[in-house]
Amino acid sequence: MEGIVIVILIITSYFSILFFIQNYSIMKARRQLKDICNHPDMNLRLKLKAPGKEVEQLLASMNEYIELYQKDHILHIRREKALKKEIANISHDLRTPLTSILGYIRVLNDEKITDEERMEYLLIIRKKSEVMKTLVESFYELSNVESEDYVLKKEKVYLYNTICEILLAFYQDFESKKIEVILELEEDIPFLMLDQKSVVRIITNLIQNALRYANSLMKIILKKEQNQVTLIFINDMISGSTIEIDRVFDRTYTADDSRSVGGTGLGLSITKKLVELMNGQISAELDNNLFEIKIIWHSNEY
Repeated sequence: MEGIVIVILIITSYFSILFFIQNYSIMKARRQLKDICNHPDMNLRLKLKAPGKEVEQLLASMNEYIELYQKDHILHIRREKALKKEIANISHDLRTPLTSILGYIRVLNDEKITDEERMEYLLIIRKKSEVMKTLVESFYELSNVESEDYVLKKEKVYLYNTICEILLAFYQDFESKKIEVILELEEDIPFLMLDQKSVVRIITNLIQNALRYANSLMKIILKKEQNQVTLIFINDMISGSTIEIDRVFDRTYTADDSRSVGGTGLGLSITKKLVELMNGQISAELDNNLFEIKIIWHSNEY
């Protein structure tokens, strides 16, 4: 009888100690979890030895969820910072021409200015208004392209013809800025099933980008290699110009503020979105003072 009592006491003591250890472990895990929730950016984890395989597996699973939560938190912070920066850039881009417009409107109220000066100021106001119109349209276009409702109308597109037609519209711009245009366009490029309107926007954006930043040269290459069609835009840059190649497709990024008057910085971002929507690939490179944008469409997909 006495032996049975001893066995019962041993078993009771074992489970009491086990319960105490588990209870202590749970309390410690709860404190650690509270610290993790209060400091999601410190990469903390639940770290304790818990008796029992099931409890250890539970803590391991909790750590997996904690890691996902921390990654999501960091991503949220980055997106929030990027959004704030974009809003600041957009506000600056809109405020600059608007401030100028308001300033010249006040000057127009001065009775002492001559008719010639009045006409000059009205012309400036008109140009600044056109800049604002371009900005607003670019912001709207980017939001439209990024929306899930954006629809592409696939049709036969001949890149050679499209490029030549658009280039003719910019002939005077290249002449006035003394930019030499070199064309290496293969005429026998097969048609691609793309959205014609989007292709025109892409080529126009790339030409405008070259006009804004080129020093004296723009080169366009169109070629077919095996099952892909490649379109390349190359322009030289003024010596000393700086460009962050990893950011060229970011919203509102401009390579050189002193030369980006009237530029929204959205052109290349819109271009990238449109290319990817049509299952193409786009990349940018900088080799010495030569800036290159390459677009690839796989012809066997169409």
